[in-house]
Amino acid sequence: MRRTLTLEAALCSALALLGAAGALAAQEGAPRGGQGTAAHPYPLGAMAPIPRSGGWQARVDSTAPDAAAVIATIPLNKPPKPGYQYFLVELTFRYTGKGASKIIDRLAFYAQSAGGRLYDLGLLRNACGLVPDVLDDMKKVRAGGSVSGPLCVAVRKRDAAGLLFVVEPSTIAPHSVQVFFRTRYS
Repeated sequence: MRRTLTLEAALCSALALLGAAGALAAQEGAPRGGQGTAAHPYPLGAMAPIPRSGGWQARVDSTAPDAAAVIATIPLNKPPKPGYQYFLVELTFRYTGKGASKIIDRLAFYAQSAGGRLYDLGLLRNACGLVPDVLDDMKKVRAGGSVSGPLCVAVRKRDAAGLLFVVEPSTIAPHSVQVFFRTRYS
């Protein structure tokens, strides 16, 4: 009888902890198997909160899956390596927190293929070169303000069709809270 009571007490405590953790994640807006996950990314044009980012929201406005012609408008740029293509993502980030903030201080973003390959938009090896009117991630944005512009990444041609854009807060462990966006209409 005593052992059963102890087991029941332990089970009740575990369920209470799980419930509290779930409520905390829901309060923070973390995707929990619904909208914003890799299985159910936000559609193009949808503004979505980025949990634990201090008040940032993101939206993929449009994409140019084969942006070689756009990148070629700047003479210093080179064409993509064989087997790769330049994928341009037009973005808007809105700040709803207090005071002012910069994207670079609070967010990290990258592209992810359907097979799970990550393309970091901040690394030179994935860079397209100079991008016209590139997103200014160093701009200080006041509460209620936004910043828009394109980012570009060189991706394998076979990865372009199922590419997702991923945003996460840069102030916590990498890949612990991710928000996924479609890069194509479907």
